[in-house]
Amino acid sequence: MDTKKWPVLGQILIGLGVIGGLMNIAGGVWQKNILMIIAGIVGLVIYWSVYKFKKWALIGLNILLSLSIAFTLVNIGKMPTLILLVAIIYPLLLIMYFNSTKVKELFR
Repeated sequence: MDTKKWPVLGQILIGLGVIGGLMNIAGGVWQKNILMIIAGIVGLVIYWSVYKFKKWALIGLNILLSLSIAFTLVNIGKMPTLILLVAIIYPLLLIMYFNSTKVKELFR
């Protein structure tokens, strides 16, 4: 039986995504913001599905990360420059990593 395993970097990035989803849920509950709660739940489902090598999850992750970048750009004047750069560069690096040939091989 061929068992697939995530590289350590992949496990860390997926773990960070799960933490981000949980933080969205907690922030949504704290602020009484249903959209944040929904975004957190969607993030948890997508990251868990990526971890389980569901093929559709890569597409969902690309959409989720692209939306993150878009929302950051919409709020460009409302955040400090350093946070803005991290909020744009980090999702771009995730998109690059999860679309690399090494990761895509895991989903075959």
